Amino acid sequence: MHTGNSLLPAYCFDVLESSLKGKPSPSTAALPDESFPLFVTWHIHAEDDDSSEEKVSGNML
Repeated sequence: MHTGNSLLPAYCFDVLESSLKGKPSPSTAALPDESFPLFVTWHIHAEDDDSSEEKVSGNML
């Protein structure tokens, strides 16, 4: 059973941020050379009348 690594959640958020901002994916050099399950969903909400920024909600399991 894999126990994970504290770097993995931060890496996952960095990948999501990179994808949403159209930037290159972050380096995987610091991550262990193992497989870990990941399920990610997100929804980009329509812009509010009062805000110029899009709102994003999602989850990681």
